[in-house]
Amino acid sequence: MGDILSDELPSTIGLRHSVSYPVLRYFRTIQGWRPEMLTAEQADALRSPVAADTGVYAVRQPLNRQDTELVEALCADGRISFEALARRVGVSEATARRRCEWLLANNQVQPRVVVEPAALGLAVEALLWIRAAPHEVEQLGRSLAGLPSVRYAAALAGDYQLVADVTVPDQPSLYRLITASDWGAQASGVDVSILLDARKRGGRVMRPPRTPA
Repeated sequence: MGDILSDELPSTIGLRHSVSYPVLRYFRTIQGWRPEMLTAEQADALRSPVAADTGVYAVRQPLNRQDTELVEALCADGRISFEALARRVGVSEATARRRCEWLLANNQVQPRVVVEPAALGLAVEALLWIRAAPHEVEQLGRSLAGLPSVRYAAALAGDYQLVADVTVPDQPSLYRLITASDWGAQASGVDVSILLDARKRGGRVMRPPRTPA
């Protein structure tokens, strides 16, 4: 992190100013975001019994050649079928399925779905930079984490006490979220940054940058 903040970021072409705020506590991460698109029954049906998020991460074990090839194939195409995966690695379909289940159950791989909120009808994304008294931070963070519009919420050290990444259908919805929600009574101030375009989500480049004509 020291190298990134002191060397890599300052050497970025075009960068004129940067500010870093250490995260003190996470109230919600993107992994825990559940937009209100599915019923509770539908959401439960999609959860995998072998890939449940317990919040406790086991130490990763050294992988043999076969498992390493499985992981590399999954990284290249996370939606590959077990049949195609078995052909690529040179094992039976039953072996590919069994080893993938082991990799998931033992935290050797962590599948992620990268979702563009606009594809779900949530066209407006914003960062809320929130100020609050120290004794209000914990409850305020919990309140934000309970909202389906909040994708990410964390307590910070620095000029702001919390940051929240929110997605809503339109700007009137964002206005109501800021001015008419219960959590607002616990905040002493809110600065809003509208996100114009996401270049990266989940470590993946979403689209190549536009080139000038």
